[in-house]
Amino acid sequence: MTQTAEMCNTSCVVGGGYRVVTFEVAHVGTIGDYVTSNGPIYDASGWFAEMPKGTVVAYALCAS
Repeated sequence: MTQTAEMCNTSCVVGGGYRVVTFEVAHVGTIGDYVTSNGPIYDASGWFAEMPKGTVVAYALCAS
């Protein structure tokens, strides 16, 4: 799942992060999911976070 936090056009992202909401667990008890990438969107309009399974929420810190 990919989650994107976007801003209004007059702002620029100066930071961000993510929060994992759900995990997929393997049968042996290890976490079977993880965040594969997170960072600013290429044009500095927001922040993204991505994980193969489960749910992730992205947050963006903006400045105008």
